[in-house]
Amino acid sequence: MENYLSIFIITAILSLALTFFFKWLAFKIGAVDQPNERKVHKHPIARLGGVAIFISFFSVILSTTPLNKHILGIFIGGIILLVFGIADDIWGINPFIKLSGQALATLVIIASGIGIDFITNPFGGLIQLDMLKIPVNILGTTYHIVFWADLFTFFWILILINAINFLDGLDGLASGVSGISAIILFILSLSPDVSQPITALLAIALAGAVLGFLPLNFHPAKIFMGDSGSMFLGFLLAILAIFSGGKIATALLILGLPILDVAWAIIRRVSAGHSPFKPDKHHLHHELLKRGLSQQKVVLFMYSVTIICGLLALSAKAFNKLIALILLFAFTVFLISFLYFINREHSH
Repeated sequence: MENYLSIFIITAILSLALTFFFKWLAFKIGAVDQPNERKVHKHPIARLGGVAIFISFFSVILSTTPLNKHILGIFIGGIILLVFGIADDIWGINPFIKLSGQALATLVIIASGIGIDFITNPFGGLIQLDMLKIPVNILGTTYHIVFWADLFTFFWILILINAINFLDGLDGLASGVSGISAIILFILSLSPDVSQPITALLAIALAGAVLGFLPLNFHPAKIFMGDSGSMFLGFLLAILAIFSGGKIATALLILGLPILDVAWAIIRRVSAGHSPFKPDKHHLHHELLKRGLSQQKVVLFMYSVTIICGLLALSAKAFNKLIALILLFAFTVFLISFLYFINREHSH
């Protein structure tokens, strides 16, 4: 445990130092988030905080963990997201180009052998996803596409990338929720039924990288992580859930609120005839702000929900997790619907 604590502290200190550097650099190169009608902040704020998270995380991981195809796949996929994210943070890119970058990074992960071969059936047993294997011959070598497992993995990672990306709307929100989630997944990785020390190392390094960045990101924020950071965090959390024995239900419970908020945003935008990627100010955190809560109170509320759901995820069995997910779903749908319609009526 002392080794994990050392990893956490080293990564956090490195992340904090790099965050100060990239805050300075962002203003030098114009990677600045300007306020507008859909932004909460009132003054220009540096982006590129995600680069500090990325560098601090991989500096520690690559120096402490043996390089294998999984680590290499995560590194290459992370670089792809970083490049697309930085391009969006500095110049702004088409949402579908950004989505193609997310898809490419996800395909790299699948090609590196990371996937969800089964999910736990809450009513007992396992649901196997690796039954259909399609052989593919590449340069004389036969590879197998594990169709359902790869398809499930592809959408799982894309959903988590965009859940954290959409969540990044208030100071410290996405970074704090991601840090809490990483700590929960760290504890899960060390539990007797999972017992994966390498996964625990990845999780605690991620927690250190994020929480080292948080002091400058919490309200009033001095720097934002930008898409380069939020996409990377969602990407890593999705992979950690896969590594932790395919604990998809656990990750769903921990991150249920942002995932359901993404689903609501897509339904809301498409039903209004807009692109699902068109930004707006109707996310759950925006609706809470409209009811008069401060940024700090909204963010602390979201932290609290994440912690409660995380503790439930650690202690509950599969069937109880299903019940908790259903209750979280009902609570989130009610809260989002109530706030949305109350605030709409009030605005009229």
